[in-house]
Parts: sequence; C-alpha cells; structure tokens
Amino acid sequence: MSAYYRQLASRTGKVKAVTTSARKLALLFYNTLRYGSAAQDPGVDYYEARYRQGLVGNLHRRAKSLGFELATLQPLNQRVL
Repeated sequence: MSAYYRQLASRTGKVKAVTTSARKLALLFYNTLRYGSAAQDPGVDYYEARYRQGLVGNLHRRAKSLGFELATLQPLNQRVL
C-alpha cells in the first residue's frame, strides 16, 4: 500500500494520493467484510515493474515520434566484456 501511495504522490500530489489510498484501503476493508475474501497486496516489486514498463513504453513512443529507434542493452553487471 505504501508503494502505491508513493507512486501516486509523485504523479498527482500528496493530498490526492492520501485520498485515493484511503479509498482503496476502505474498499479492501469493505470487500473483506462483505465477501469474506482476503485482500492481497501485490507489493513494491509489482508497482516498480509497472512503473518501469510504462516508462520504457513512453521512451519507445517518444523516440519513434522523433525518428529514432531504441535498442535494449543488458544490465552492466551481466555484460560480457
């Protein structure tokens, strides 16, 4: 939940992020009481992976609009020298 808040706060501002996070928490609580299902937080890694995918997609789209093509490189610690 904290990763969700931090990501949202960076995009929309802290006030809106608090309101949105509180609503999400209230819905999770309500659904747990009403339907008896346990809520599962996807965790920080899930939100970080989604953020990274969105960022990479935006970079590819922007490069294409400028007439460039991006190539994927291996991370530095996995490169063969």
